[in-house]
Amino acid sequence: MNRYCMVALLSGIYVGVGQAASAPSSAGTIQLAEIIEPSGLPGGKQCTISVELGESKPFKMADTTCKNDTITFFKFNNILSTSTVLFNSEEDCGATDDWVFIVKAIKQPTTTGWLSIPELDGHREGDIVAPGLELVKHYNDHGNIKGKLSCVRITAPYKP
Repeated sequence: MNRYCMVALLSGIYVGVGQAASAPSSAGTIQLAEIIEPSGLPGGKQCTISVELGESKPFKMADTTCKNDTITFFKFNNILSTSTVLFNSEEDCGATDDWVFIVKAIKQPTTTGWLSIPELDGHREGDIVAPGLELVKHYNDHGNIKGKLSCVRITAPYKP
């Protein structure tokens, strides 16, 4: 009987080690919201974008449940260090922009509270805008920022 218990215990440990050693395919999520209620909870239009390892992918807000020109707030959930996220006023995430902000996760992993995209405009490049989050690019030529997010481009590392 003791021999069977030991085999079962060792099998469980082996399976657990195998699961811990496998690399995750997700590099975290980014939540987006139109407003933050007085309670601190998100409101209005909302969506969540999954970040995949090794990808550099644009997300047009028009193609999400958030829709174009509605989003003002974002929140990082377990985003891997060195991931960069571009917030852009233009749908194509292109070079002719009213405004663009790029933030970089600098701790492993990075989770934030709700942050305002317009408040990024009050920071300079290199500023830490939240624990584990650095503003690496700041450009605002003109135009409204509040509720005018059209594209998010996420670039995640290949390995956690």
